[in-house]
Amino acid sequence: GHQLHVGLIPVNPWGTVFGDAAGEAYRIRYDIPTDYGTIIGIIQKGTEATNTDGTKTANMTESDDKDAYYLLYVGKLGNVNLYPGFKYADNGNESTGFVGILGVKGEFGNIGFESEAMVVDTDYNSAYTAADPTKLDSRTYGAYLNVWNVSGNITAGALGAYGSSDSKGSFGFGGDFDAGGAKILGYDDTIEGALLGAFYADYDIGDKLTIGGYAGLVKYHREDTTTQWDGAKAWELSADAAYKITDNLVYDCGAGIAQLKWGDSSANEPDRAYR
Repeated sequence: GHQLHVGLIPVNPWGTVFGDAAGEAYRIRYDIPTDYGTIIGIIQKGTEATNTDGTKTANMTESDDKDAYYLLYVGKLGNVNLYPGFKYADNGNESTGFVGILGVKGEFGNIGFESEAMVVDTDYNSAYTAADPTKLDSRTYGAYLNVWNVSGNITAGALGAYGSSDSKGSFGFGGDFDAGGAKILGYDDTIEGALLGAFYADYDIGDKLTIGGYAGLVKYHREDTTTQWDGAKAWELSADAAYKITDNLVYDCGAGIAQLKWGDSSANEPDRAYR
């Protein structure tokens, strides 16, 4: 039936983890079941321009509060799950934003996949832009596809992700996105304005032990920051192992090596990263 959720609620990824970052926010959420899926409406309170005693911060009004509004849908078409969504953000007197999302997940026999496409549009208020000329209206795009095959004890897959970039902004892959299982790429800093390709595989050795490997390459085409990022490349090779001690306790370990090469040949190359 209909469900109402009110309070401090986790901001979980919508569709896939691509373009998302975990967090919590005060929300009013209402779920409406239908014969064709579930419609979800959310009112979210981001930040409020108030002091700890509840009074407004000096020179601040209600218009400085930051709120967001979501309209989401969960549906199913055969073996495919659909997750379209829209978000409107009122960032006080700074800007307004619109995000459109279409997430897809499905399975066909031994083959599984997930995909997501996003558009992020940000419009800054003229007064805010005048105070900070680096804040420019922008519209960025991102897309992600991950396909895998399960054959016996082996799961092998390939994925690709893209984020647009121009002089006004770059699309970020999100803090939750681990580039398909990377240990280093995107771990300490969100990948932005780039093209990613990766291969991975996991092998179950008996009921308790699983080992895996990962290889990924990122090529940046950023135009909104220093020139060394435009044409920069990064690669990673990593491996991991997981041992199930009990059904509720798993020991997981892994290691990786990565290298970043700047697009500007005059810049000093960073050292290789190990984890």
